Amino acid sequence: MNILSTKLKPNIYTYCLKKGYETTSTGITYNQIKDELTYMFRIEWEPHFELNFRIWFFDNFFEQVSHRILDSVGRRSQIQINTSTGRIPFEELINKKVFLKGESCLKFLDYMELVDARRSSKQAFIFSLISIIIATIAIIVQIKIG
Repeated sequence: MNILSTKLKPNIYTYCLKKGYETTSTGITYNQIKDELTYMFRIEWEPHFELNFRIWFFDNFFEQVSHRILDSVGRRSQIQINTSTGRIPFEELINKKVFLKGESCLKFLDYMELVDARRSSKQAFIFSLISIIIATIAIIVQIKIG
């Protein structure tokens, strides 16, 4: 299924979940995602927007070493990741491979089911409309002949 061809408008978050799902075994880096988003969605990365995106990103992706919580101190240069081994500056993580968390994967699969259900619903509506038209024509023909 191609999420970019649905009526549900793709956004940066569903796109990231899709990329995470596609790279389940190989992982992807924050910089790779950021570069793709910049190209695909023509994003201008303003500091507050990027901070919000970073928080979301590391809530949905994890690095191999350990689970962590983003500590947003407020200033861009002070964003750090809390790990079991201590704080790691964000700049050290932007080129490390991260992987989609299980819960985030389930969110993406739920989204894809919604997209598929909407597509199936639209197809069913079209087929029922065609059936009604054919039945109406058959009735009219039957009345004229009979």
